[in-house]
Amino acid sequence: MHHLQEYITNHQADSIPPILGRALLLLEQNWQDYPIEKRIALLNFLIYAVEVDLVSPRWLRIRITWLRDEWGCEQMYLCRPHIGGKAWTKEEEDFIREHFPTGKREFILNGVPNRTWKTIRRQALYWGLHREVYEVNLEIPQDSDFSMMDLRFMEQEGIAMTQRNTNWITVSIPMSTASVNGWG
Repeated sequence: MHHLQEYITNHQADSIPPILGRALLLLEQNWQDYPIEKRIALLNFLIYAVEVDLVSPRWLRIRITWLRDEWGCEQMYLCRPHIGGKAWTKEEEDFIREHFPTGKREFILNGVPNRTWKTIRRQALYWGLHREVYEVNLEIPQDSDFSMMDLRFMEQEGIAMTQRNTNWITVSIPMSTASVNGWG
């Protein structure tokens, strides 16, 4: 709904009747007061498709393709607060048993890239393993809730360790706009 004000302002004179513009602004202002069924119906009227993809163990990509071609396609990333525990594989257990006591944290995290350091430590303790080395001043905090795959994804997308979601960004140029600007 964040495009309404800008879209209405830019297109009021040529394509949106004033009464519809006012109705859309009221809709945006009172969105939270509408029952969920009405909100879903209204979104179905505006949205062509919504895609939700798991891009790393903790991060989801949410992409919306709008019905109006000039609105294009937008996406954002959302960090899941809790991902639940998957059973450890035999390969993961063998790797942790061999490397947890003396291996470097980064090496261990790379060996089980879908696990967080917190989870690895908890599981190692459950298996009766203890660290024989202590590492300080590492880029990866001991209490991090992110796996190595999460950290790689965050670095690639420029997401800070403290962020839990990103802003919506336009990821495609609408065909009508692209043609007008000479891109299509």
